[in-house]
Amino acid sequence: MIEACNSSQRTRFDASETAEELDGNDAGRGALLVYNEPGAADCYVALGKTPTTTDYTIRVVAGAFLNATDLGGGKIWTGPVTAVWASATGATQVTKVK
Repeated sequence: MIEACNSSQRTRFDASETAEELDGNDAGRGALLVYNEPGAADCYVALGKTPTTTDYTIRVVAGAFLNATDLGGGKIWTGPVTAVWASATGATQVTKVK
């Protein structure tokens, strides 16, 4: 069954060498879309807490896009999503859809 989403919230995160929470626990989250801007440092995203540049779920390179919640098979990640960047260069756009 497909459920319609009708609201979104956009946030811009400046790249940081300190881990930041892109979104917390949210059972009602439909999707979390992550876009690492061109020229930005690599963004290391973790499903869960406290990623590092060597311990993370997925690396999002400059100019790349990630749906951080779609796990496939009809499963959606509703836990926290955090990120850290290789350096404090550039920014990442995040859109939360509900």
